Amino acid sequence: MADESQGPHERPGITGRHYALAIAMAIAIGSCSVVGEALVPTKLPPQSPLGWAAFLGAVILFALTFAATTIMASFIGRVAASIPQPILGVELRERLPRITFAALIFATITIVTWNVVHPSRFVKEHEVGGVNLSDYCNTYNYKQNDQKSCFSKLPLDKACEWHYKTAGTLPHRMVMGTSSTSGVCYDSKNRRLGGTKDLPGYCRYLYPRNANVEAVPISRNVWICRVPIDMSLACSWEYQKRDIVARRTNGNWSCYT
Repeated sequence: MADESQGPHERPGITGRHYALAIAMAIAIGSCSVVGEALVPTKLPPQSPLGWAAFLGAVILFALTFAATTIMASFIGRVAASIPQPILGVELRERLPRITFAALIFATITIVTWNVVHPSRFVKEHEVGGVNLSDYCNTYNYKQNDQKSCFSKLPLDKACEWHYKTAGTLPHRMVMGTSSTSGVCYDSKNRRLGGTKDLPGYCRYLYPRNANVEAVPISRNVWICRVPIDMSLACSWEYQKRDIVARRTNGNWSCYT
């Protein structure tokens, strides 16, 4: 007759699913903690609807973290209680390399998540000031600017020289049509050299640091090279900070950390 009682050296029925569930819950708890802390505004009470929404999100995540931690502790307690103490000691010694490896993986995930989702990166309510767009545009060699873009006059004669690779040899002029591909170049004796179909390419040649620069007509024979301003990038340049955003309020741009 078979003995139905569990022998002293039999292992309890813990499957791989139990371990997977424990690891998943541990990762979820760590992620919720990090993201929740990142959502907490740097200044309390929050000063804007965005700040209040982030604060509410942090409270919800912290509540979920508490609930998951409670469930995790109860689960681990039940598993530990189901294992006879001599066998538990043997299990721990046998699985020490696995436990160490899992701890290292969890620590790595926590550190990487912390660096990716750094506190204050989500909610930025501290106003540090405005930005000098004129100086910012000058760093890219543009001569003028408005609230949305940096720009400079496009020298059409130089565009002909660039297009036909005759710089410094003959004076040129260009007669433009209605599009950036309709220009016609003439030499100093008014002889037609041909058309130019790449004014945007000439702008990119003049301003190689701006891949999105474009050729824009002001009038038929007056064109400019223009690039839109990334205000958050301008704020980053102004205050030498990466973790900064621009926000427009009442028509004026300000930078926030």
